[in-house]
Amino acid sequence: MICNIFNSKISISLFLCLVTFFRTPIYSEEKMEDPKKSDQILAFMQLVFEEVERAIQEGNPPFAALITDSDNNIITIARNQQNTKKICIAHAELEAISNACVILCQKQLTGCKIYTNAESCAMCSGAIIKSGISHVFYGAPFEQGSNHNPNIYLREINEKATQKLVVEGGFMQDIFQEQIQRGRNVLCHS
Repeated sequence: MICNIFNSKISISLFLCLVTFFRTPIYSEEKMEDPKKSDQILAFMQLVFEEVERAIQEGNPPFAALITDSDNNIITIARNQQNTKKICIAHAELEAISNACVILCQKQLTGCKIYTNAESCAMCSGAIIKSGISHVFYGAPFEQGSNHNPNIYLREINEKATQKLVVEGGFMQDIFQEQIQRGRNVLCHS
């Protein structure tokens, strides 16, 4: 019963229309060969950007993730909630993976795609691989020298995985890097 309630998926067409209408040039045309695919990725990344803003407003670290099925229907979007929930592992990717599993009533997300504003940490990277997600799109690269423990990132972990992810990064990179820095500054001053 609960699975039927949560099993509805949002159509991407509405989001594509909105993003196309409000979009400013925020990426290099050289990034993707297929402009339609690039527009769709940017539409999802814009939604991630908006979710990061919600995380910042709530006093949480500035990160968010969106998961789609293989047909690019949005399943869920989530933000980091470490401070709200008082749980150190409430990272955006883990929240999104948990939500998607509940919505789809399955423990594997085979063929799904995840969109994040930053390259995932070690914990989230392992969860992405374990969940069966096949494709990762991210904005900002891993923050070298930040207070991560272990200091290892998605691309490095993916190199050692038996089932490799398709990983594409750098979408809205400058915008996400600025947003992350602004979000961290807000956290430092609160």
